[in-house]
Amino acid sequence: MICKKHPQYQGRNKPTSTCKTCWALFDEVSAKVKKFSKAQDDKKKRAERAETTSTLNEALNKIEGLEAYVTAITTLQNANSTTIIEPRQGTNTSEAVAVAVATDWHLGSRIRPEQVSGLNTFDVAICKERVKTFFERIVRLTKKERQDVNIDELVLFLGGDLIDGMLHLDTIQSNEIAEPIHQAVLCQELIEAGLTFLQNNGGFKRITVACCDGNHGRITQKMHATSRQGNALEYFMYYNIAHRFPDINWLMADGLFVYLDVLGHKIRFHHGDTISFGGVQGPYMYLNRRIYQWDQANPAEYSVQGHLHCYTIGTRRWLINGSLVGYSPYAITFGGEFQPPIQAFFLMDKKRGVTVQIPILLG
Repeated sequence: MICKKHPQYQGRNKPTSTCKTCWALFDEVSAKVKKFSKAQDDKKKRAERAETTSTLNEALNKIEGLEAYVTAITTLQNANSTTIIEPRQGTNTSEAVAVAVATDWHLGSRIRPEQVSGLNTFDVAICKERVKTFFERIVRLTKKERQDVNIDELVLFLGGDLIDGMLHLDTIQSNEIAEPIHQAVLCQELIEAGLTFLQNNGGFKRITVACCDGNHGRITQKMHATSRQGNALEYFMYYNIAHRFPDINWLMADGLFVYLDVLGHKIRFHHGDTISFGGVQGPYMYLNRRIYQWDQANPAEYSVQGHLHCYTIGTRRWLINGSLVGYSPYAITFGGEFQPPIQAFFLMDKKRGVTVQIPILLG
């Protein structure tokens, strides 16, 4: 509506004249304003009601949750336990084989404490004591585990790098015993003493020794693949010891691996020098991939190796042994993890496979 007499008047304010048309326009505009205001008020009230309803529902939900907690607490407080656990003696009906892993002794090398921030000391005398402790603890751990399971057999893995050899010029210059032959002679003496101790004190009906050479015992500049054993001092040392202990079962690696069936579970033994350190991610991804590849040709339930000087239990698929020599300047150079001198011990159970896994701490 537009007043023809007053075309500029829009009806927003009361008219100053008595023009009926202007007053009618004012009443029309006022009615629209009231209607709009009422709609806005209704919208606001609906929003407020919705917010109030949401807050109320949230409060009710919290109250229900609290009531459930109170009910649960009251139930637990008033509950009477009917379950009783009685002490039970082992039946000794299960069967397992003890497996001890000896790798990376590096006999002949010398580590001064100032070279490794005082974290390790190593020489021939210390090596002898650690080897003695290693064999003693094999027997001690086996006796402890016999409380719950029959253990009549021991598998000892001699996994290489038991001597330091002459692989690196810097270690040749610093080793206490530089000549690899002299290292091998002393190493043979320690192994023979350990085997005699196991036979006399371990209570084993059968001892099996699986042997792999390492990369440090070789007499070639580079590692050979096809003629590896023929150029390894440790290989000759193992055969020499085997002739002196004919009542022990010996398995010699003619290739990279030794496979042994232990109570129906196949173990793959190898030194581990075909597995790289792996950089930031460590050797584990690379090791898993290599095991998958090896298993395509000759599957094994469990793989055991040394070489990396870093005791690691890889779930139930593999084990990396530590070292008897312990933390070294070489480990610091490579950024290796600090570990005390460690060798591995585990049980292979007839029904369950790998069960008890214990690091033998020698530091």
